[in-house]
Parts: sequence; structure tokens; C-alpha cells
Amino acid sequence: MKKIINIVLVLRTEGDFSMQDAFLLITHLRAKWESKTPYKITVLTDTVQEPQELVGFTLMPFPVHAWKGWWSKMNLFAPQLQSLRPFLYMDLDTAVIGNVAVLIPESKVLENSLIMLEDFYKPKHLASGVMWIPNGRKTDLIWEKWLGYNSTTKKQKYRGDQNFIEAVTSADVFWQRLTNLIVSFKPLPHPIKWRYEKPNTATLCCFHGNPRIPKAAKSVEWVKNYTRYEE
Repeated sequence: MKKIINIVLVLRTEGDFSMQDAFLLITHLRAKWESKTPYKITVLTDTVQEPQELVGFTLMPFPVHAWKGWWSKMNLFAPQLQSLRPFLYMDLDTAVIGNVAVLIPESKVLENSLIMLEDFYKPKHLASGVMWIPNGRKTDLIWEKWLGYNSTTKKQKYRGDQNFIEAVTSADVFWQRLTNLIVSFKPLPHPIKWRYEKPNTATLCCFHGNPRIPKAAKSVEWVKNYTRYEE
């Protein structure tokens, strides 16, 4: 049987993102995929109660609907997703510049590794905007530890999902150690500087917070073209 690469996205409504953001990312993923290996895109979301097959992607309900905001990303570690693992995950505020297939681990060692971003502003700290989530004990551990905390503790002790993950385990490797193809839209924190020129040598450009892609599109030409599906 031919191998299938799974790509998983998360759409939690009642926040900054909508189906339009998911569709933008999916469209660019599909348009720029250059590999003979087939892929499947699954969107974890609170917009459906049962899986729905749409053109080019599948909508899948969250295993746990109660977790809001970035906490909804903890569903990525749920046992209900085991059949999809290993898979590539990316936040909806990620722009696809090139062929994402080049990011898929080729070796067995990396395929079985938890790969995360190194925080663009805080070296050696985790960021969860792009992740390779494997099957295995580390993924199970994150889920088990997460279920061991009540909602009050989660919100008071940890700022977000990446902080929680960092508290209970570590990435096996950072993306930045493997490739220079993932860049930040805001490469300099002091002062924060936007990428007004399209990073053509990159595969992914992470917006990671403000501005979101629609806001950046109002003043950055390449982002405007991207939202018009012209890039």
C-alpha cells in the first residue's frame, strides 16, 4: 500500500480564525504540493459533530470540544488521532510559500521524532506553530499529563499549549536545526520588523500572532497577493 502523508490543521471558531482562513491555507498547500507521495488534509474543528469529506480535505470533530483558544490544539495528541500519525501540523496563520513536501521527514529516526519550532524570540524554548507529531510514548505522555490538569490549573500556570508541552517533555529536534525553510513574518523582536519582501527561499512563513494574515495583507503587497491566491 502506498504511503500517505497526513497534514492536520486546527480550526477553533469564536476566535481569530474562520473557515476562510483554513481554506486559504489548504488551497496553497494543495497548489504547491510537489511530490508523487499522496497526502491527506484533516481539519480538527468545532464546526462539525461527525467527520465530513469535502473537496480536498476532511473536517473532523475535536475529540474534546470544551478546550477553547490555543488549548484546542491539545486535541492533536488525543488517541483518536493515532491512525493519522505521524503527521505534519501547522497553525492557520502560516503562509505556504513553497512545496511543503520537502519538510516531511525521510528517515525513520525523524519520522518517529517530535519536531517543533524553536521560539523565534526565545532560543531553546518551544513553539508549536509547526509540528511533526509521531506515534509513540512522547505523544502519549503529553496527552496523559494534559488530562491530569484541571482547567483552572491550565489557565493559571501555563500561558499556552507550547508552554505546557515544554513543561512536560522536550522536542526531539527543532525545525531550525533541520532546515532554513521555515521563517518568521516578524524576524526582529526589538523593534518588530515585518517581511515586506516575500521570502521566496522559504517554504513556510509563520505569522505567530499579530498581525494575522488578513491584517498584514492591508499593507504588505505579497501578503495581499497571497490572500488573493495569486502567490
